[in-house]
Amino acid sequence: MKSAYAALVIFFPASLTSLCAQTGSLEKVAGDFWTWRAKYAPFTGDDVNRLERPGGIRDWSRASIEQRRKDLAAFEARWKKIDVSRWPISQQVDYRL
Repeated sequence: MKSAYAALVIFFPASLTSLCAQTGSLEKVAGDFWTWRAKYAPFTGDDVNRLERPGGIRDWSRASIEQRRKDLAAFEARWKKIDVSRWPISQQVDYRL
C-alpha cells in the first residue's frame, strides 16, 4: 500500500504538469488565432464580435489571401496536434469549440 501511495505522490504531479502544459498549449493556439483573426478579419458594422482591431487598410490581394489560407492551415495543424484524450471532459469541450 505504501508503495502505491509513493507512486501516486511521485507520478500524479508529473501527469498534472503535463496536463497543464497541454492545456496551456490550447490557450496559446487560441490566443494566437484570435490575435491573427482580429488583424485580418474583414470589418463589420456588427458589434457582436467586440474586437479591438488594429488600424490600417486590409490587403485583399490574391497573395495576401493565399498567405491567410496557409496561416489558417497552420493554426488547424497546431490545434490537431494537441492530445486531449486524458483531459477532463469540460476541457475537451473547450478544445472542440
